Amino acid sequence: MTGPRRFGPDDRAVSIAVTHVLTIGITTILLTGLLIGAGGVLDSEREQAARSELKTIGDRLSAEMESIDRTATPDADERIELETEHPSRVSGAGYTVRLKPKSPGSACDVNRLDNASACLVMSTAELNEDVVVPVNVDGDTVDPGAVNGGDVRIVYENEPGNDPTITIESAT
Repeated sequence: MTGPRRFGPDDRAVSIAVTHVLTIGITTILLTGLLIGAGGVLDSEREQAARSELKTIGDRLSAEMESIDRTATPDADERIELETEHPSRVSGAGYTVRLKPKSPGSACDVNRLDNASACLVMSTAELNEDVVVPVNVDGDTVDPGAVNGGDVRIVYENEPGNDPTITIESAT
């Protein structure tokens, strides 16, 4: 007859617990990395969407200003107002439109705007830099103006003895 059997140190069951802990740890690290990476891509896409929307709105406003300029009668005493409708937000944030004449050192004084007489400077909190859109109006004085995004009134005014002016105002 043998005496009671004694069990020695046995760590075979520990390997299952260690495997589970390592699997959960590695999975957590991978998911965290994926979420951080996806967040960076989302921010980049949001900035690109905001830039694209501002460029589109700026192009439309520029075309509307150029259209008024072509419609106006030279040397006539007239005032033309055009109410335009544009989104009030881009990528969920408000934006500002500034009309600026081209002058040395201004936002309009860049190579791609050589033929432009003015520019629209579009800005939003979503972007670190402004979007600049050229405006070509013949022989008119651009009266600087700034409006918040949304409905914009473009005003062409020609009084006898003065140069014609074009500006932007808030339509509301």
